[in-house]
Amino acid sequence: MEVLVVGNTAYVDDDFCAKAFPGDHVKVVAAADAHRDESSPHASWKELLQHLDQAYEFDRVVYLSNYLTPHTETFGDIELLRSVFRVCMGRRVQLLYVAGPAGAEGAADAAEQTGKGIIARVANDLCRHYAAREYVQVKILRVPFLYTASAALEDPFLVPLFDACSTGSVALQGAEDAAFPLLFAEELAVLVHRIFDSWDASFETLDVADTFHHTSGEVGEALKVLFPGLSVAYGDSAGYALSVSDVARVRYGWFQRYDLLRDLSTIHARWDAGRAGKVNPLRAAIDRIQMHTLPIKCLETGVAWVLFEVLEHLFSQSAQLNVLDYRLLYVVLIGTLYGLDFGLAAALLASVGLAVSYFTQYGYTFQA
Repeated sequence: MEVLVVGNTAYVDDDFCAKAFPGDHVKVVAAADAHRDESSPHASWKELLQHLDQAYEFDRVVYLSNYLTPHTETFGDIELLRSVFRVCMGRRVQLLYVAGPAGAEGAADAAEQTGKGIIARVANDLCRHYAAREYVQVKILRVPFLYTASAALEDPFLVPLFDACSTGSVALQGAEDAAFPLLFAEELAVLVHRIFDSWDASFETLDVADTFHHTSGEVGEALKVLFPGLSVAYGDSAGYALSVSDVARVRYGWFQRYDLLRDLSTIHARWDAGRAGKVNPLRAAIDRIQMHTLPIKCLETGVAWVLFEVLEHLFSQSAQLNVLDYRLLYVVLIGTLYGLDFGLAAALLASVGLAVSYFTQYGYTFQA
């Protein structure tokens, strides 16, 4: 089968596709207009949609909502979703719209009256409209927020969260006791596969229950373990109350197994390793030098002084190399590495070296 995965594809990699669509040919297109895939003949989702009739005949479409990412400020779900529906009209296409907690019936959050909640509910209504009026085979699957532990992907929520934590403080939008439902993306892939395996043409909304019932406070405490001394601030959002429906377990034999709080240390270790790999080797070397103890720094300052005095003596008679002021270079180097106090000490040593050199060169001339 030909499958199109479109929308918030930050959680989709080869493992996701293998679990969700085994044996199928899958085309993954990110929602952002700026997304460029040089290996693709169509550089963005708009160009792809313009060429669907000529280039592709999709049997199944999976649309991943932007609101599957916690705390996202990205908008634009409605226009892209409408474009996808228009392409599916008149075709025997099975369309699965995967929505996040926003817009769920009974969700208790201030955002439900503005912004995200309104857009999420409009998207739900759009699905109902095309199912009823245009006879598109569509189902809504409402799941907790997604996260990924894939080494091939950069989680759009956890990576910025860890980056913020590394500064010593982080702010979570939800109140400390607010619900914070989270689902491992590869588990969603398994559920998507089972839904398509038993697909029927009727429109319905399938809710995935929040198995672990974690709160923002529990996530904050887990972050404090990974980042000692971390300061966590909480917002005033009441969170999202997902349905307690057990359709996924009863009908599809699916249940959530992976808990973010147990996976968090593994994801953090991978983030830490990736962050270390991105550090410039020179910057890393400087950081290690700056961590030396005071006696070692004093010793290194003295050794460097001797070394630069030797360089000054060796190259003082060279027409080419004499243009460099090695003593000034020594002062700048020590001051940059160890700070103002050591910079002043280096300047004093350089002055001593200059005085000794001057006396050695001109002192005997005065005596003669």
